Amino acid sequence: MVPTANATGFMFTELSKINREFIEFAAACTKPIVDIGCAYGVATLPAVARSECDVLAVDLSPAHLDALLQAVPKSDAGRVTAEIGRFPDAPDVAEGSVAAIHMSNMLHFLRGPEIERGLDKCLDALEPGGRLFIDTVALYYTFCRGFVPVYEARAAAGEAYPGEIDDLYAFFTPVIPGSRPVANPFLHAFKVEDLARVVRASGFNILDACYMDRQNLGDRYDNQGRGWVGIVAEKPAQ
Repeated sequence: MVPTANATGFMFTELSKINREFIEFAAACTKPIVDIGCAYGVATLPAVARSECDVLAVDLSPAHLDALLQAVPKSDAGRVTAEIGRFPDAPDVAEGSVAAIHMSNMLHFLRGPEIERGLDKCLDALEPGGRLFIDTVALYYTFCRGFVPVYEARAAAGEAYPGEIDDLYAFFTPVIPGSRPVANPFLHAFKVEDLARVVRASGFNILDACYMDRQNLGDRYDNQGRGWVGIVAEKPAQ
């Protein structure tokens, strides 16, 4: 794990199942692909290496994007661009102009209405048959477990987004002793079926919806295989 430059947490250096599937899909893309919340490029750079299409990297931190661009081989530099911005306000791309969109460890910073607006933008941006790749924190992430009863009570009461945690430090502590607190204590945790429902409601076809985990996270993690939610969705063919 590498701490982010803007105090939003960490970039995981181990690729997730969804990261790997995005990279594999990128290899066959001819239209541009977009990596939103790319951090230092853990998935962006392998996607550049595997593909021949244009690549847009989007992140809040100029430091992340500078490091990413410096790591791009000179032979690929002409097809990689970077945009500073916060999703869903950024990026702003033409309708039907994108083959794939990847969002890893980013969606859990957003509230429900922001997610809905962002998914609508993604659907518009993708070409028919284009794919959306998401991985985001699950309700069963080790340091969210204290929140599970709250989530279940909210869901039983019919709340649309029961996983919105206004103060994450009320339910878990920093993973690494001495690490900086995150800039915003809000976190949005999901069950897989709940995030799939939201993505489907935006007009996507769900190709895969699963729990997943990363290895080698250290003894303080015990996600029991359900630390993250992974979604692969497709824009319907017209």
